[in-house]
Amino acid sequence: MRIATAFFHDRASSGITARQADVYETQNRLASGRRIATAADDPVGAALAVRQRGALAENERWLESQTAARTSLSIAESTLGAMGDAIASARDTVIAAGSPTLSASDRRTLAGQLRHALEQVTSLANATDGDGSYLFAGFDNRSAPFVQNGTAVAYGGDSGQRWAEVGPGVRIPVTEGGDELFMRIPDGNGVFSVEGDPANAGSGQFTVGRVANAAALTGHTYEVRFGAGGTTYDVWDVTAAAAVSAGNAYTAGQTITVAGMAFEVKGAPAAGDKFTLAPSQVASVFDRLSRAIAALEDGATGPAASARLTNELGVSLQGLDRALDRVLDARGAAGNALNRLDTLTGLSQDREVATSAQLSAVEDLDYAKAASELTLRTTALEAALAAYSQTAKRSLFDYL
Repeated sequence: MRIATAFFHDRASSGITARQADVYETQNRLASGRRIATAADDPVGAALAVRQRGALAENERWLESQTAARTSLSIAESTLGAMGDAIASARDTVIAAGSPTLSASDRRTLAGQLRHALEQVTSLANATDGDGSYLFAGFDNRSAPFVQNGTAVAYGGDSGQRWAEVGPGVRIPVTEGGDELFMRIPDGNGVFSVEGDPANAGSGQFTVGRVANAAALTGHTYEVRFGAGGTTYDVWDVTAAAAVSAGNAYTAGQTITVAGMAFEVKGAPAAGDKFTLAPSQVASVFDRLSRAIAALEDGATGPAASARLTNELGVSLQGLDRALDRVLDARGAAGNALNRLDTLTGLSQDREVATSAQLSAVEDLDYAKAASELTLRTTALEAALAAYSQTAKRSLFDYL
């Protein structure tokens, strides 16, 4: 077979170039640490690597969302804890204010403490999270939701509850609207409330009402009206504008039951004194503090004034108890959400490790194998160069 000189040189050059490309490719792999530089190196492996990188990016997004949610929840949980402490302290002050041995000056001092508690609770209700958003403002979270004017506090936020998506199909609440937390607290026992008429002239004091017969509840408002000498009382259905009973005998401390609602009246009511039983409405924790402050700063004296003070402090104490329960429930919910986040974060971190290991197995280089391959390819290149150098300089004239 006759081989032309030009063909010989061309084929030798192509072989040497191919061996050089092999060495260059192996050197690049060793430098990058990657087995797959282009999809042509391993089409199946390259496609799998793309999917694994996408999974890692998505998982990183979930981890970032979980971190942001944890920050907001941690601040909310600690804020609610501080608010619970402030309400509990105010509750203790209200209890102390009911002591009959206190002077008017003592009560004014306690009223000052309650004013401080009101300011503290309002300030905590206006707490912000890590990015300056108000925690308890609902969706309208860029301006302070609670505005205090004297002892009156108004809410300017909305009822929105913000949620965070922290995993595939997983959402958790990170904030609550302040109206539900602090403004809409049921008064009385949550079913009905008892109130004394501000014009009562006797020393009658009422206790916290209770449901004696749920089946007998009507949802109406009733008045218990005391007659001459405070020894009898009538019951009037305010809603139906009708008398229920009349001339009922009264003795101090006895239980009065009206339409399934029961309460006690102590002391000596005067003729014309009234006590109202009505379905529970909602009031704010700020209103309850304000009401206690007003009662302590009233300054009136006498048996009737003392009874009004006791009744007002009792109503305030009921409201503070229910407000404290609401805050503690919200704090517990925040704690549960934090526990869920910890579990989700642990799963996300485990998923990140597993996915990274899979990606490494697909595209990372086996250095020992690549170094051996480089040695072999370098040897092949050197052999090709040596063979060419020996044969390229030979011609027919060397044999003549």
